[in-house]
Amino acid sequence: MTADPQTASPSASPCLPQKRPLPAWLLLLLLTALLYLPGTGDIPLMDRDEPRFAHATMEMMQRDTWLIPYFNGEYRFDKPPLTYWWMRLHYLLLGFNELAARLHSVVAVWLVAMVVFRTGKRLFSLTAGWWASVGWLTCLQALIHGRLCVADMPMVLCVTLAMAPWWSSSPGGRCQAAASRQPGGSSGSRSALASWPRAPLLCSYPCWRCCYGGSLSGANRHHGGGWAWAGACS
Repeated sequence: MTADPQTASPSASPCLPQKRPLPAWLLLLLLTALLYLPGTGDIPLMDRDEPRFAHATMEMMQRDTWLIPYFNGEYRFDKPPLTYWWMRLHYLLLGFNELAARLHSVVAVWLVAMVVFRTGKRLFSLTAGWWASVGWLTCLQALIHGRLCVADMPMVLCVTLAMAPWWSSSPGGRCQAAASRQPGGSSGSRSALASWPRAPLLCSYPCWRCCYGGSLSGANRHHGGGWAWAGACS
């Protein structure tokens, strides 16, 4: 006599919940911490720029000002105050130490990786997004400047955030009218790239134009386009 499937015990036909994969932001955060945090707080501030950024932030906190940076009692208008604000937050959380002074660069590297991943996934494929973000995290310039108390990584983050909407609207004809105003593409995108000489995405626009010239078809966008995006971000 066989048991009724509807009245069978749960052990006879177990329905175990499947494990959900870790979200992309958490995986990228773990990879960033693994690559950028070890030793970042142990190495003393080097060169001339790191001590200037660190001490200028301390003087702003001592003077209780948010707008005017100081260094050795004198005005320091060499850089905009965004980096000082970011460092000030970490000083309040972690105290005055090397890790707190450099943590803003590490966080900026992770945020850039998130933008690169989401843009690559939206334009091409999930694989392209992962390869592009990993390529960015292992880029030599990112590994160097992402562990320094300077303003380079916040600058790269801001320009990446500014470029991401353009990248998202260009392929597939979603911004065909704006892209066709000039044979070489929009002048705004070229000027934005020209103002970012150190950024790893500098070669992304010419790489895209050389590979496809105009709009991308669905098949090419998910295969060849993904490799172009991953290579440009690395």
